[in-house]
Amino acid sequence: MCCNSRNSDPTDDLRPEAAADFARDGGTAFASAGDLAATVDVLVAVVVNAAQVESVLFGPGGAADRLRPGSVFVMCSTVDPDWSAALEGHLAEKGVLCLDAPVSGGAARAATGELTMMTSGSAAAYAVADPVLEAMSSTVYRLGDRAGLGSKVKIVNQLLAGVHIAAAAEAMALGVKAGVPAEALYEVITHSAGNSWDVREPHGARPGR
Repeated sequence: MCCNSRNSDPTDDLRPEAAADFARDGGTAFASAGDLAATVDVLVAVVVNAAQVESVLFGPGGAADRLRPGSVFVMCSTVDPDWSAALEGHLAEKGVLCLDAPVSGGAARAATGELTMMTSGSAAAYAVADPVLEAMSSTVYRLGDRAGLGSKVKIVNQLLAGVHIAAAAEAMALGVKAGVPAEALYEVITHSAGNSWDVREPHGARPGR
């Protein structure tokens, strides 16, 4: 994702090997989120959950006190919408804008810059962050003028994705139990009305996964 936003853009990564790879590709790697935050107008955090976002912002070497007034924090994690809204207010006290921006597409689409972003936040935040969002993704949905709305859409999407995965697994099990070869069944489904993104993708229903 960092490479897609431009090779010259700086990054911080908890995994030293990832930071080293980015530096070899022409980027600038920093030792901490705080050191990075002091140099940028848009800071993007792509971590798993709210606890990790808090660590990025408020932990040792955190970014919150180093972000410049008027800069934008873009949060791509899947979190409680109310927590996202509260974070927007907390950062506003420091003069920092916030975009709620969870993503969908997995590692493969992140690597190619083809993520879907479910975003919400102020017009002022979009005015600063738009070029970065466009570089990271193929589709940016603007879902409202305050943080939390993007996270609500992400939760709905994840619930539906879970239903697809569970239904695909049950369908495959039903067919195999009835004597249909698994590979043949998968081939037919992925070329018929029963197909879906969650059937096809690496975490989906392909036999042997």
